[in-house]
Amino acid sequence: MSFLTQLFTCCLPSSYTVPLITINNNSYKIIKLLGEGGFSYVYLVQSPNGSQYALKKIHAQFGNAGTTFVVDEEDDTDTDTYQQAMNEIYNYSEFQSPYIMKTIAHSVVQNPDGSKDVYILLPFFEQSLHDIISGKVLNGEKMTKTEILKITIGIARGLQVMHKHQKSRNPHPAAQPADQQTLLGASEDTELQSFDLQPLAHRDLKPANVMLSQTGLPVLVDLGSTQPARSTPQTKHQALQIQEQAAQQSTIYYRAPELLEVAVGEPISEKTDVWSLGCVVFAMMYGGLSPFEKMEMEQGGNVNMAISMGEIRFPSTRADMEDLQDLIRQCLAVNPQERIGVDEVITVCLEIQSSL
Repeated sequence: MSFLTQLFTCCLPSSYTVPLITINNNSYKIIKLLGEGGFSYVYLVQSPNGSQYALKKIHAQFGNAGTTFVVDEEDDTDTDTYQQAMNEIYNYSEFQSPYIMKTIAHSVVQNPDGSKDVYILLPFFEQSLHDIISGKVLNGEKMTKTEILKITIGIARGLQVMHKHQKSRNPHPAAQPADQQTLLGASEDTELQSFDLQPLAHRDLKPANVMLSQTGLPVLVDLGSTQPARSTPQTKHQALQIQEQAAQQSTIYYRAPELLEVAVGEPISEKTDVWSLGCVVFAMMYGGLSPFEKMEMEQGGNVNMAISMGEIRFPSTRADMEDLQDLIRQCLAVNPQERIGVDEVITVCLEIQSSL
């Protein structure tokens, strides 16, 4: 199978033939560029029958055929890019939930210079939650409590599937090798536990990573940062590795304090996602900004300090949202042991919903 089509031809004059790209013997017409990141591009593509999809292209300067996630003391940015792409593909296949994106097809291309291009074909969604919130702001509108609750419950149900993930027969690409798992506090007890839960955490939950289906169902996307949720660093070096990885893969305004300053001996869990969810609920209520982003823009405060202290200031513009404000406070408890879990988030939202 060949990927000889050069994607840059989509920028050529309209007199040129629209480029095609083939994935697993199926051809797709490239329509336009939807977005781009540091090492990736997302294109809108169309099949011969007119169906539209999102095609994600991830370029790794030096590919690595292995699937074990490696963190090295040297600069392994390109290797990590490839492994994160493979991690993303793995994650899309792990979950069976309408609230989590699934891949349609994927392929890896070895280039002559030794680099690799990873292509991931995904469903195409017209709008993200970020787009919805921004549209409301531009029109001088606000999301209703009913809308916020529906989306929050959907996101929480997606996270619930991740947080109750069962160990797979195939090891997670982001899992540490056995000796490092022991150092990080992973279980090594009985055979029964080997078939026990292996909670996964999204680790980059934000409005831009929640798409909305045509029926308004929230769908979690961009699973490149998703990884085993629980670890306990035993050395300063391990703590720094986790902290740097979080800095590379997540947005600070939605990042939990235990990932902002990783402490030796302090466990990290799936509750990092609950913190992010609390920030997302705040963004839906107050115009698209997390509480810490809003504080920085309006007051110029220190974001790291505000997150570490759990400093939340609610605008006085939504007096009808006290119950959701209470939910946010529970999600943004600085101490993860005091922070509610995703099951409790769903329960609280359903109770509020039933009272409307």
